[in-house]
Amino acid sequence: MTHPHPHLPLQAQPHVHPHPHPHPTGAEQHHVAGQSQIVYVKRPATGASYWLVGLTVLVPLLGWIVGPTSMISSSARGLASDDAFQREVARNASNWGKTMLGLVAVAAAFFAVSVGAMADSTDNSWMLITSTGFLYAIGTANLVGIICGGVSASQGRAFRYALAIPFRAREADFHVA
Repeated sequence: MTHPHPHLPLQAQPHVHPHPHPHPTGAEQHHVAGQSQIVYVKRPATGASYWLVGLTVLVPLLGWIVGPTSMISSSARGLASDDAFQREVARNASNWGKTMLGLVAVAAAFFAVSVGAMADSTDNSWMLITSTGFLYAIGTANLVGIICGGVSASQGRAFRYALAIPFRAREADFHVA
C-alpha cells in the first residue's frame, strides 16, 4: 500500500474522507492542540416547519382544514420567539393559513350551492364546473405558497405570499417615530 504522505509514519497519516462533506449535518470540526475533534453545534431554527406543516393539506378529506389549521397553530411558537426572523416567518405562515381557511370556507359554500343548484336543473352545470375549478386553483396556490415559504425559510429568507391577507401586521408597522 502506498501512503499519500510517505515521509510521515502510518499513524500520523491525515485521514482522507471519500465524501466531500465528511461531517453530518450540524457538526463542525475543530482542531485543538493538533488533534481533530468533531463537535455538534445546534443550528438556529429557520422556521421552515411553520410553512411545511401545511403539506398536511395533502391528507384526503380533512386536509383542507387540517393543513391551514396546523400552519396557524405551529406558527404560535414562532410568534412568541425572541428572534425577529422567526417571528416574521411565523407571521407570514400564520397569515397564509388564515387566508386558506377563509378561501376553503368560501369554496365549500360555493361548491354546496352549485351542487344544490344542479339538483334543481342541469342548466346550472357551469356553477359546478366553476366551483371545482376554484377548488383546484386555491389548492394549487396553497401548494405553491407552502413550498416557496418552506424553501425560502430554510435558506434564511422570510417569504411573504402576495395572496395572503395580512391578518397580523409586521412589527415594523407598529413602530412610531
